[in-house]
Amino acid sequence: MADVTNVFKATVKALRSRKKFTGDVQHKSQTFTNILPSSKHKGDFERKSKEVVSSISKLKDFLMEHRKAYVSTGSHLSAETSSMTDTERDQIDEEAEKVIHMCQESVALIKNLNARVQPQVKEHRSSVIRLVEDYLKVVCKIYSEQRAVRVKRVVDRKRLSKLEPDKLVKEK
Repeated sequence: MADVTNVFKATVKALRSRKKFTGDVQHKSQTFTNILPSSKHKGDFERKSKEVVSSISKLKDFLMEHRKAYVSTGSHLSAETSSMTDTERDQIDEEAEKVIHMCQESVALIKNLNARVQPQVKEHRSSVIRLVEDYLKVVCKIYSEQRAVRVKRVVDRKRLSKLEPDKLVKEK
């Protein structure tokens, strides 16, 4: 592909001259934004991609905000007290899984919007889709780790409440 930098610069200069000649004098900062106006009409791909990223971000923020209360089990042996009930934790699990599933479906829908576009646009959109999928995987990992810690602590608490010796002690 040929370098078109000089052609672009000449076009910008010509547009500036034309605007000055026609009397359309504006501030310098506005001149640049009007040379190549941004599209007011956003396509389905852009809108839906932003919605998915927003949903993922909200889930991540929620999980991080309530992380300490979620993984805390409120053991009798420790000084920590849980401000969250098991029912609330179960509700968080259910809602998080719904959001994750909805985001996965939305990503699949976005992939379908990438079918009939020009090659360069398709490459860009494929990169966007890959980034959204990676972001979703990171948030899913955060959720999975929190859930694993919660389950481990519940199991440990039940084992301690029964005062069961470890299996290694039984084998001796």
